Amino acid sequence: MSDLPPLLSPVQFCLRYGYESAEDEDGRMLATASWQELVPAPVTEANHPELARMIQKINENTKIAALHDLDELAEAGREYPVSDGAPYSAEYDVLVKRSDEIAVSLLVRRAVADQNGYSTEYDSYVLSPDTGEPMPITQMISSEEALLEAFVREFTVHYTNSYVSDPEATFGKVLSENKVPWVLEPTGLVFYMSPGTYADPGEGLLKINLPFGGNGEVYPGDVTDVPESYVIPFFPEETVLTPALNGGLTLDAWVTYDEYDAFFETLHVQTGGEQYDFEMEGIDADFFFVKTKTHKLFVVNSDQVGSHGDFTIFTLDEGRPVFYALLSGESLSGAYFSDDGYGDFIFTDPECFLLSSKIDTLSTYTGIRLFSFDEGIVPQPADPVYVISCDFKLTVKKDVSLDLVYTETRRPTGEKITVAAGTELAFVRTDRNTFVEMTDGNGLYVRVTFDNPGEYPLTVDGVPVDDIFDGIMYAN
Repeated sequence: MSDLPPLLSPVQFCLRYGYESAEDEDGRMLATASWQELVPAPVTEANHPELARMIQKINENTKIAALHDLDELAEAGREYPVSDGAPYSAEYDVLVKRSDEIAVSLLVRRAVADQNGYSTEYDSYVLSPDTGEPMPITQMISSEEALLEAFVREFTVHYTNSYVSDPEATFGKVLSENKVPWVLEPTGLVFYMSPGTYADPGEGLLKINLPFGGNGEVYPGDVTDVPESYVIPFFPEETVLTPALNGGLTLDAWVTYDEYDAFFETLHVQTGGEQYDFEMEGIDADFFFVKTKTHKLFVVNSDQVGSHGDFTIFTLDEGRPVFYALLSGESLSGAYFSDDGYGDFIFTDPECFLLSSKIDTLSTYTGIRLFSFDEGIVPQPADPVYVISCDFKLTVKKDVSLDLVYTETRRPTGEKITVAAGTELAFVRTDRNTFVEMTDGNGLYVRVTFDNPGEYPLTVDGVPVDDIFDGIMYAN
């Protein structure tokens, strides 16, 4: 999609999805497996080819692991059939915890539902953008002794129902053997331990936050520079701790679903031990702590029925979540910079990210724009015009006079050109109201300008568009 504005961040990704299922001989669903794969942005592939190759290896390994789980769950489904409810499942979800010229840090969550119940475990990768190779934790810390001391201190304070009788011996061993998944966030190191591993399962995910601020003994000075603006994505079971929150407050968020587990109805946000509930509907939700140059925000990207979704913004400047703005119909979902399928944009930079929208102008398709929070609380598009992502074309039914567009600038020349009947035109850009720009793929760019924006049927020079183009398709 060459018409997208250039991404400002040098290391950015999209997310695409894989899915397989297994059935028995009677067609009964036994198990499902789903996984997520990272797709490097063109600028990332060009400037960091070794990183792109490593990401591809990680994608392949994730898919292999998911399909292995599927085989095992299918066997379990035959031996222990599910009498009612969903089949057994394995899900592999990826969060990009950091993505810049310093590090690419990934957290992978494996969630399995089988005859034994529901369980989660975590894996992680911290990669050098230049070489694509894993970065050792010793590169981040002043000494292993200082790390162990800080780790044990935080674990003892936060997890009182611990199984560990000798934390220094236990964690000294697993840390030295790199058996605790860890990520490098913009504000420090974070460690992940699955529920029930070292403390009562009721404690949930065991997470040790060692932010740069307050842990100076752990870090050498050259790794503690916190970016002026950044994004920290987090799973619902996580607690975010960042010095940017007033007084070192923590941030938690989750949703509750309706009685059929089809749609969530309420968003719950907890800061400083206080819970705040907001009415919000959707199919699924992703959570982000966002530090801009001037504000601290909590952002929810939610999938919706009949649209790509919503982008909801809460301020945290006062230490509690306050609803501020809803970008209805704008979402990370479907904001994909590749023509090889459907995917979602991975939000890692407040000053440079893509949002998509469902558009119904001359057909139904996805429109994508580049956004930035910059100085404000509500992100602004770099251009009011959407770049169109669409896998079908329209065919001109009869000769038609359309506005000619400059190839380089995508601006009208002020001249008309006759497009011959039979010409196939692909969608390029639109303002979702007054015009749609199209190309024949051979260097010709034209603008279809409507006489009556927002009305039905749309007309061009008084002629209904259905009489001009074949192949117009609208989704319900």
